[in-house]
Amino acid sequence: MTNLLLYQRIAQQLADDIRRGVYQPGERVPSVRKMSAQLNVSHATVLQAYANLEDQGLIRARPQSGYYVHQTPALTAQTPDIARVERPGLVTRASIIQQVLTEARRDGVFPFGAAVPHVDYLPVRALHQQIAKVTRFHSPRAFSYMFSPGFEPLRRQIAIRMRDAGVLVDPREVIVTHGCVDALQMSLRVLTRPGDLIAAESPTYYGLLQLADLLGLKVIEIPSDPSTGISLEALQLAANQWSIKALVLTARLSNPLGGTVPEERQKQLLRLASDFDIQIIEDDIYGELMFEQGKTKALKAFDRLDRVIYCSSFSKTLSPGVRVGWMIAGRYQDEIQRLQTFTTHSACSVTQMGVAALPGEWRLRPASALHPSGVSQEPQRLPVGSAAALPRRHPDDPAYGRFHSVGEPARAGQHAGAACAGAGAGHQHCAGVNIQ
Repeated sequence: MTNLLLYQRIAQQLADDIRRGVYQPGERVPSVRKMSAQLNVSHATVLQAYANLEDQGLIRARPQSGYYVHQTPALTAQTPDIARVERPGLVTRASIIQQVLTEARRDGVFPFGAAVPHVDYLPVRALHQQIAKVTRFHSPRAFSYMFSPGFEPLRRQIAIRMRDAGVLVDPREVIVTHGCVDALQMSLRVLTRPGDLIAAESPTYYGLLQLADLLGLKVIEIPSDPSTGISLEALQLAANQWSIKALVLTARLSNPLGGTVPEERQKQLLRLASDFDIQIIEDDIYGELMFEQGKTKALKAFDRLDRVIYCSSFSKTLSPGVRVGWMIAGRYQDEIQRLQTFTTHSACSVTQMGVAALPGEWRLRPASALHPSGVSQEPQRLPVGSAAALPRRHPDDPAYGRFHSVGEPARAGQHAGAACAGAGAGHQHCAGVNIQ
């Protein structure tokens, strides 16, 4: 709290009081004049603090009356059941996923399934300014081909950024991609052949299932826990029975459960992968959204045997529309670069240069240090009455809040495949689609 501005400290103290029940829903908080006199600060400072609390959805102003604690309907938390280990199988739900995505584009449909921050939390204006400068002052290069491995200044910035994940990497090892999905598909293409078996967390990101379907791969689902991530015991059981070519997982803030694999279990996972010769593709697209308290390193940080291909993106921290991601492929770098050169070349030149030109605080600092404190309270900002339609959500810990799987018991089974990996009945309440 020592690095916060005065109004932020005041807001945080009052927010803590509200959460502890010192002020109940519907109760009036101290007036601006009273708080100003009590803390010996200006009225403007108190007003700024109260505006911050309004942004968090904790208080509401009433004309000619003052500020009151917002009466937010209680949302009951329920941890989802852990899926059973099933036999490997082909993924055949592409049509359902496409149908859900088509419906989500309709006007009036709120994109609950799109796992992206609100535009207010993204540096859209700064990004727009830098892209405009790039197109104005560097147009010859910005509108030319930019081949693999990508724009060198951007790769330097990414290498610095990776230190926050505990990964020390040379900029020459960084490959810029068309977002995280592009990195995932290239990883799968170099590690597998049609008919091969890959392992994935259950439930998992639906886009991975689409990739597996397109590449003709079989998928064995490995149960995942919201608290500790993928089950190492289930993975070992599956590896004893089948030859698994690759494991795709998110070790930090998995999609959609939000689970994080503790660092000691990450090391155990790497030993297990080594024992069974399983290559790991780490999708760390949400890793930067972890808050500093309880933050873990990326799985790649513990990779001493070059067994992990690391994939990430700026989609959740800068803008999903820029479609700029990156990967660290290790021993597969040459093969990945050849594949990229003869397919997509690299990410868009303009956006690569625009991202690289962003002010240093956006390029280098982790997203968790940049996002306002109100981010963790987003689930509480739903309109009054919405909670009645949200009977289930997870995880319990709001510090890692990003995914809240909503259950609709009467109809949830219709499109469960859009968010789940064909998991057991315990995940059939998942109705959201999470977009990388």
